[in-house]
Amino acid sequence: MLKYNRYHLDADRYRFDFGPCTASKGWAQADTGSDAWYYGIWVNPFELKQIEYCEGDVCEVTAETPEEFAEYLSEMIEFHNNNSEFKHFDCGISDNREDMIAAFAKLGFAEYTA
Repeated sequence: MLKYNRYHLDADRYRFDFGPCTASKGWAQADTGSDAWYYGIWVNPFELKQIEYCEGDVCEVTAETPEEFAEYLSEMIEFHNNNSEFKHFDCGISDNREDMIAAFAKLGFAEYTA
């Protein structure tokens, strides 16, 4: 698992929503009960990546295998279910929506896609 942390001055979650983490680029929002302008999570099931933004801190995680990524996502879901609520992976509206849903299903998360 590769992890990269950085600080993003003068940002909010919407910079990611409408920039590098759009559905058309293969990213789904991981909708949780903690979502706010200062917090968000995006997951790319094709590249096995997750980006989390929290009050300026950005953590990017890249798994080396699908199994490692599935384990990481399971831990993330469990964390949010214990601390707020994990809702689903919002695959958005794009040309690759069905491919994204299939990619999550292949990882074992079909029931968590919307």
